[in-house]
Amino acid sequence: MSQRDDIDPELRGVLPDFLGRCAARQLALEGALERGDFELLEQQGHRYKGSAGCWGLWELGDLGAALECAARGRDRAACAELLGRMNECLRRAARSATPSA
Repeated sequence: MSQRDDIDPELRGVLPDFLGRCAARQLALEGALERGDFELLEQQGHRYKGSAGCWGLWELGDLGAALECAARGRDRAACAELLGRMNECLRRAARSATPSA
């Protein structure tokens, strides 16, 4: 997890639900990228920008804001790179939400 991410301990129990919804959203965004649906990419980037901070996932929110801008500019390569970075951010968040054995 990024140094900027600080998941509230009280939210850790429900974070897996949020991350599960994000995983489904990421699959939809990858499909949108393949179809050239920049409107959906922009909309969902904006959604990440707003929702990720509520969970303390500041890096994900920043990436969502960048995705919103890249999609507005119809920059397919930038959108693809950002989706990859968002996926990695979500993987790190999932690992941090899993209790250590």
